[in-house]
Amino acid sequence: MSNPKYDSSDFLVPAKDNAGRSQQVKLQINRDDVYTLDAIVASGVFPYRSRSDMHRHAISLLIAHLSTLVDVTSLVVPYRLRMEPSSQSSRAGYFQWLFEILKEKVDHHLAMGREESARRLLEEARTGLNKEPRDFWKDMFLRLINRRWGVFLSGPLARPRKTA
Repeated sequence: MSNPKYDSSDFLVPAKDNAGRSQQVKLQINRDDVYTLDAIVASGVFPYRSRSDMHRHAISLLIAHLSTLVDVTSLVVPYRLRMEPSSQSSRAGYFQWLFEILKEKVDHHLAMGREESARRLLEEARTGLNKEPRDFWKDMFLRLINRRWGVFLSGPLARPRKTA
């Protein structure tokens, strides 16, 4: 059922990322909320096909809301660095993924005229990265940041180690 009051695409959050990965998560909620979720899905008023559609949408909205209170990306950077496996290929992929997220967030801030927010995001990413042990991919990531936003920042983010 289509509703002219909203765009149904705003409600649907993909279950998989751009690389086709997803992760199953279980959660406990009270029975009344389960009935409410099921009633909303069954009603057809909103474009949800399952409880999972609603869960993904709710999580997406919550992250967006929390991002107005604190830069959530600055929390993700050090966490992901600690949790990622240490193999070189996964580190390379991780830093590529991280750079794309950072680029998207910084470009969005700049497009909205929020230069200080963009600068703060870059500084927080740098601070988180500088707490991590040095390795080739971390240094490459910092070089990419310097290359893309170094002029925008007051100075270079960090000095990558010299390679022989």
